[in-house]
Amino acid sequence: MNRLVTLIALSALALIGALATPNHAAHADEPSPRSSQALLMLYPAWARKNVCASNAYAIANPLAGKIVRYQTPVAINPHGVPQVWEAMRNFEALTSGAVTFRVVDTDPVIGIVVVTGDALNREGQPGCGHVSAQRVTPATLQLSVNRDGVIQSRLYVHLGSSHCDHVREGFQPQALSEHELAHALGLLTHFTGFTGIEGITLEMLVTLTAVYRLPPGTDVSALCARE
Repeated sequence: MNRLVTLIALSALALIGALATPNHAAHADEPSPRSSQALLMLYPAWARKNVCASNAYAIANPLAGKIVRYQTPVAINPHGVPQVWEAMRNFEALTSGAVTFRVVDTDPVIGIVVVTGDALNREGQPGCGHVSAQRVTPATLQLSVNRDGVIQSRLYVHLGSSHCDHVREGFQPQALSEHELAHALGLLTHFTGFTGIEGITLEMLVTLTAVYRLPPGTDVSALCARE
């Protein structure tokens, strides 16, 4: 029951972006630069700070000060991992469609690939989960993006190892899948409420929704300087 109440509350908060998106956008589903800034200002200050630190000014972002993310729907090969399927359903529902996926049977050139059994921790030892731009680990996460801020990388979500059962380790069976998938979607660094085994939280969901309500390439440098 507590989980259900939490998810309902998070879903309501995610509607901020949906309700704020203007009808006079230049392109379908993409606000103009001015309205994008206004849209982001509707989010709580902590969410704006998270967008700035975890996406726009993350080390892995080659376009400092700009939003980088996948174009939706995001191509993903979950390789049959049920917890990833559950995470995908939760993201699509709780972001009110800001984040959507397109499941593919082969590894996409641009998109997300799930692998199991070889996850590493920060020390490079067998761990619970991480994201990389290369299949073979260890590897660093450095995004390839085009000039419009759209991620062009194939990113690998690594789950579980000989030292960690990713299903048992999190608060919920899909919690680690939700966490690592959020990293691959564009939350490139941790922040309060987005640290590891908690899965979807209010902080993570609202921040991710904000990133995906903004067009890729949106310049938020001036706003971030004020936060």
